[in-house]
Amino acid sequence: MKGSGRLAVPRVMSGKEHELRAPDLEGSIVFERVVPGMPEFERTFRRIYRVVGRIPEGTVATYGQIAGIVGVGPRQVGQALKALPVGTKCPWHRVINARGTVSIRVGARKAYLVQQRLLKAEGVTFVKGKVDLDVYRWHADV
Repeated sequence: MKGSGRLAVPRVMSGKEHELRAPDLEGSIVFERVVPGMPEFERTFRRIYRVVGRIPEGTVATYGQIAGIVGVGPRQVGQALKALPVGTKCPWHRVINARGTVSIRVGARKAYLVQQRLLKAEGVTFVKGKVDLDVYRWHADV
């Protein structure tokens, strides 16, 4: 995703929502619609999506890297990305494991191949199935 690096985070809308003012990771104010009683996991997923949305095209981040920024565990990052709907604009494919490889999902080999293809299309190179994190790792300015 080129441009400002901002991502439209999926929002829950029910008519009973209210605005929440919160600073985003770039320091400006983001307005989100929040439903009273919204589960904490949904708020966490939104924070994860916002950070993942900042990863520039042609770079990658690790699950642990995103987790460290958001303040959760790497598995929660994986769960959030797994929950994204098909056709999402969130660049989920830019998140890989700490070994520099695309994680193979149980029963979802196609997703593994799609992720590799998307990264290669952005100019990320794989050598023996591995991305050189010293070259392609995103350095967040948080």
